[in-house]
Amino acid sequence: MARFGSGANAALNRRKVPETFSAPQYGNSMEPDPVIFEKFRAVAWFSRCGNELSNALPFAVSRVFCAKAAIASARSQLWMDVGTHTQGDLTEYLAKTDYDVYGTTWNSLGDVIEKRIQNDVMPQVNDGLRRITADTLSKRVQLDLSRIALQSAYAKRFRRVPDFFQQLFAIFERGHLPCGWSDNLQAWPEGQFIVY
Repeated sequence: MARFGSGANAALNRRKVPETFSAPQYGNSMEPDPVIFEKFRAVAWFSRCGNELSNALPFAVSRVFCAKAAIASARSQLWMDVGTHTQGDLTEYLAKTDYDVYGTTWNSLGDVIEKRIQNDVMPQVNDGLRRITADTLSKRVQLDLSRIALQSAYAKRFRRVPDFFQQLFAIFERGHLPCGWSDNLQAWPEGQFIVY
């Protein structure tokens, strides 16, 4: 598993990491999806937080309307567990579908994606978080974006990857902050995103 939660890794930042990874013994190759990074650049980060959803989502959500409630929800153990659980769903699918591709590319691809998000996306994200007084959520949002980018990269090759991270991005894309889950994991996948 990629080391997403570790913050800015000085060794990673010094190391030159290629944009495409291959395992010659299997002929496998994976690279970040350039389209998701274009979409990241187009997001008006958190510009609609506290407002109604301007564009309907194709799935139900629960709402919070203040930064304090959003921060509390985003820091909850349940929301952290949902992220871990859904990343597990993704890696389980990949391992069952084509272990060679998954096993030879996940960490390297994750490292490149994490570095690119840190350098190219997080400055705008952090500006948006400061505007809504939620800058303490920076690492959590960076982890979400890394998972979204990983899912997007693998979705180019595997058409049936779990869509949780696509849904998560749909919330960010509309200028909102996905900040929690409305039900416990025993009822998974029942529940709804909590959105600020």
